[in-house]
Amino acid sequence: MKKNKMILFNLALFILITIMLFVIFVQDFFGAIDLEQIIFHILVPLKGPGGNFFSVGVMYILPKFLLIALIYIFVRYIFYKLIIIFEINFFKRIINININQLIFKIRWIFIIGLILFSGYIFNKNLDLINYIKYNTMETSIFENYYVDPQKAEVILPKNKNNLIFIIFESLETTDYSQKNGGYRNESIISELEKISLNNLNFSHNQNLGGFYPANGTGFTAVGLTGLTSGLPLLTGNNNELFKSYKYILKNAYSIGEILESEGYKNYIMMGSDKSFAGRSQYFEQHGNYDIFDFSTAKELKYINQDYNINWWGFEDKKLYEYAKIKLKDISKNDEPFNLSILTVDTHPIDGYVDETCNIDEKLKQYENVYSCGSKMLNDFINWIKKQSFYKNTTIVIVRDHLNMVSNSIHKNMPTNYDRTVYNTFINSVVKTECNKNRIFTTFDIYPTTLAAMGAKIKGERLALGTNLFSCKKTLSEELGLQYFNDELRKKSNYYNYCLFLGKCQ
Repeated sequence: MKKNKMILFNLALFILITIMLFVIFVQDFFGAIDLEQIIFHILVPLKGPGGNFFSVGVMYILPKFLLIALIYIFVRYIFYKLIIIFEINFFKRIINININQLIFKIRWIFIIGLILFSGYIFNKNLDLINYIKYNTMETSIFENYYVDPQKAEVILPKNKNNLIFIIFESLETTDYSQKNGGYRNESIISELEKISLNNLNFSHNQNLGGFYPANGTGFTAVGLTGLTSGLPLLTGNNNELFKSYKYILKNAYSIGEILESEGYKNYIMMGSDKSFAGRSQYFEQHGNYDIFDFSTAKELKYINQDYNINWWGFEDKKLYEYAKIKLKDISKNDEPFNLSILTVDTHPIDGYVDETCNIDEKLKQYENVYSCGSKMLNDFINWIKKQSFYKNTTIVIVRDHLNMVSNSIHKNMPTNYDRTVYNTFINSVVKTECNKNRIFTTFDIYPTTLAAMGAKIKGERLALGTNLFSCKKTLSEELGLQYFNDELRKKSNYYNYCLFLGKCQ
């Protein structure tokens, strides 16, 4: 019995230590990561390459775990071999304290203390208490404010514009120069900054700026749904769907579906594996997208079958070249096209440094990756502008979430700096005077993209998004950003059953 208790004690101790090391690892590398993201990736099948997260996590945790284990074994051995007794003379009485016996008696008190400390660390870094609190509360925000795009009146012009929708990994406005709204003395994304200055940028201030990632859109897989369907992808109360994992937001109606109904052909290209975190299901179910991914590049023999650069797939330099081939091909077709491009070089943790990048020794690796990515995208945009299809093509450059490892490259950023996500609209059919001092989120990009292509949207809203060209208040402006996000964290039966599972009454 005594041996079994000791085994149980050791097991509990090392499980708790592993949990603490994991939370510290997440905080060190990803900052204020959302617990929603961790739960999502536990519930959702993670097929395909996953970048260097796992290997970096193991390399971070394992040495510390082994060091703690060695110290623990050494201390246990010392106490096993030695009997340590303290004699205390107390009012002419000698009190003997056997340290070995004392530690044995209080070992479970130590475990309880470690559990409480682990809970504190977990809550401090992952906001566990609020996650639990909000998932026990109910909201009616979807019943009150959701506009069903299937029932909304959306009219595209007779002469339809093509759409190139570029999703640049982890791109935020922070890295602009100070004079244009960033915090840096000199921008590390100077080409993208110039693109924003010369085209249409919706901003949260009077300078260049961006949008706030709404709750349920804070990482790639869920951010994509927010950008394209105006809805969050929430896991808290949706185990029924994630167990079967057959449909993603079954009753959502995305930009891909709207465009498909108007005669468009939808495409998406990415250097990573399409099956990662259910992206292939979402894009196939919502717009019947033709998907080009890491596996496709191998099938078409663009890259070798054993191609491996220890990254998420293949690098952006190749992605842009393959996108040029695709654009030359699909632009010859009679139907208009919607091509989405998802980049990956700037993915956490430190990005992928392409061999063609010019390295600035004053910058950190991740900063150099952004600088190089800015140049690559600028070259790609300039190439598009030289093509015959450009005059009938709207280009949107966005990102779905903030940089998750900002602490590593933004240590000098003022604590009160308001971080937002990059957006720029090129060759928009319509203009607006309402692009400054706006409070808007991921969801608003959905109807705004359609409007940039010339679509007329009755009521100016689709799903939870508002057409920013219209000057109508967004939901985050109307309700307040904090209130809006708090409501999205709460349980909604309408969202769970009607929108998520498609079981509308």
